[in-house]
Amino acid sequence: MNMNAITKHYDKLTTRERFGLLVAAGARGDDTDRAALLASAPRKTWSIPTTNGFAEAFTFLSMFHIMTMQENSTLYNLLLDMDEDIKKINMGGHTWIGLLALLRARTLSRDEAWRVVCAEYGINPEDLTSDLPGAESVLFFVEVMKRSNDINPVNVDPTEYINDLHAVIEKNRAEWE
Repeated sequence: MNMNAITKHYDKLTTRERFGLLVAAGARGDDTDRAALLASAPRKTWSIPTTNGFAEAFTFLSMFHIMTMQENSTLYNLLLDMDEDIKKINMGGHTWIGLLALLRARTLSRDEAWRVVCAEYGINPEDLTSDLPGAESVLFFVEVMKRSNDINPVNVDPTEYINDLHAVIEKNRAEWE
């Protein structure tokens, strides 16, 4: 088959036909044909708002926050459900009560970091997370952790988590500028 004769008609292909030919060229390792198909494809252009990088970052971070808090909630419930005999065992240098305290410190530090960063951008954190699955149970869990901390306080230090959140935002912002 004369490839030059076929190549001359690449501009007449439908998008669906071109896609099938691109997949076939990729499967047979024909980089030349694949490049010709891509080069002859009609182009679409669009514009995006300059806030897109921030929107992408906060969408990701909202989902990450909810998932992290759900993970902490699950760990908390697993710790509470342990047998009394297991609770007496030293686990990785920590007692059962110590593990609960570490989990509370981690939960409250992460939640505080999320709230601080949202406030820096003038955002109500619940506006970003309220539509996500499990958001209500996360709010309840964080409230339980705060009330537990009133009774048996742990050190809450959001600094490390704030830095991580800033890094994600900056990376996404830079990718879209």
